[in-house]
Amino acid sequence: EENGIMTREDFGNIWSQCNGMYQTQPGLETASYQQHLEKLPPAGGLRMAMADGVNNIALMASDLITFKHVHELVLSEHSNPDWKKHRHFGLMTLTMDEILNYPGNSM
Repeated sequence: EENGIMTREDFGNIWSQCNGMYQTQPGLETASYQQHLEKLPPAGGLRMAMADGVNNIALMASDLITFKHVHELVLSEHSNPDWKKHRHFGLMTLTMDEILNYPGNSM
């Protein structure tokens, strides 16, 4: 059993749904993602967009978990008296509102 509200199988199913729709429909064999959203029936376009969105959220969550592990590793190095080189690691997050309202301050 996995922690969280979704399993790896759930993500695999979402990916399969999106992948199964992309460039497989008649007339969309070479279409871009945007063209798919414009030409698929509304329910199909929404399903594809939702699958893509969930995939992006999963990737961001995975990145945050990886950053947490790196941060923990760096902290453990600091507590090791035999470690000669100390590294520093900082993680800064911004809300989407901050990025959209103040794009010049987000980088």
